[in-house]
Amino acid sequence: MGGMGANLTQEERQKLMTARRTAMQDPAVTAAKEKAQQCSKEFHDAMDAAMLKADPSIKPILDKMPKGGEHHQRPERGEEQ
Repeated sequence: MGGMGANLTQEERQKLMTARRTAMQDPAVTAAKEKAQQCSKEFHDAMDAAMLKADPSIKPILDKMPKGGEHHQRPERGEEQ
């Protein structure tokens, strides 16, 4: 078993999960998460625009990329923000 927490006991992992669930309810954490999601969206939008500027022929490829979702939010192509 590799990855994060592999060197922790079951009790330690449980404590971390419980603390994380509690922390996710904190208004400061919620606000920071929303800000991070907005920054991620802005980054992806800027990256898409720069990639299209560099090579407009990739538009059909970008159109195949997932749109939406918590981690990779992308507006529909051509949609105004």
